[in-house]
Amino acid sequence: AMLTKNPALLLEKDTIVDFSGRKHLNRTVYQLALGAKDCDVISSKGNKVVDGMIEMIEKHFRRLTNKTPEEIENIMQKQYDEQFPAEYKEIEIKQDKSDLAAYTAVMNVVIQATNEVCKETNELENEIFNIIRKEDTERSKNLRYMAQSILKANNEENFKNAFNALAAYISEKGLIKSDKFDFTVLKAIYRFRNYLEPQKAFTIGKHFNHKLLAKAAADYDGNYDTFGAGFDYKWEAPKNLLCWQKIFGYIERFVPACDGQVIAQGLWSVLENGEKSKRNFDWSYGGGKYFPLNSDPVWEIGYNCGAWERGGWGAGACGAGPAFSKLMSSKNFNPVPLRTGETFGQRRLPA
Repeated sequence: AMLTKNPALLLEKDTIVDFSGRKHLNRTVYQLALGAKDCDVISSKGNKVVDGMIEMIEKHFRRLTNKTPEEIENIMQKQYDEQFPAEYKEIEIKQDKSDLAAYTAVMNVVIQATNEVCKETNELENEIFNIIRKEDTERSKNLRYMAQSILKANNEENFKNAFNALAAYISEKGLIKSDKFDFTVLKAIYRFRNYLEPQKAFTIGKHFNHKLLAKAAADYDGNYDTFGAGFDYKWEAPKNLLCWQKIFGYIERFVPACDGQVIAQGLWSVLENGEKSKRNFDWSYGGGKYFPLNSDPVWEIGYNCGAWERGGWGAGACGAGPAFSKLMSSKNFNPVPLRTGETFGQRRLPA
């Protein structure tokens, strides 16, 4: 509506912070949509289920006054090149490798840990979360400060100091139920959270690694039976709960808004059944919203629940489902601007 009234807004830049805490520095609305890969999405049935912001914005470029088609094309191409410069592909490859290494590190710790250690870690983490979210006390303020210090630590020394301070505090305050509590899993979880939390402003490239989300979903399903061996309900196994809530769920905190909308509605409903995206954050089941992340007083993705493919959240899940791979594949390209004379049905995709 704003662009319909004033298409010249396409030329303006601003700095914003998104729902996941990423700061985007001096970006145009087109560049923000490109970075989020907020594009048209086609369902398995072949119908368009998401009207992409990229395509919508490109149509408004055609309405810029006192501009020739060639000038408009150059404006779009310049904005695109600023978001995805020539050197970005190499940067993206390195970033994806780094993301995979950080994820693999935390998963290796969980795989090697016992269910008892994971159970005690889950219980402690849940108690810390409840104190921070539900109490207005001195200890809740201290724990909140310490947790934030860990998340925002910008080097290894700062991370170790911040985590050691938290470990000493929870020991002193009697929050640990075991005299021989093993901090290995807890430290690995916090290290992974620290890695995922944005430490600097975004100026180029994509905002989120969809391949990481798809891998975490596939690994959750792949490890489900092994981690749940010996339990009547496998989703209740400590390792499965930890992976669902605190690893897979934490990755979900960083999906772009356009993907949060589809997940909240239900990946299965939208990508498989061909239901049109409603473009809101309302859960189809369970009530509440995907974003803002802390909008529910009890539940929060990445801490005590995760979002599943059917359009709701849960403390545990029987499986993550292949629909997260479909979401990844729908975003697995770099959109390119339309050229003069092209129609949207002829949109060129990179090789």
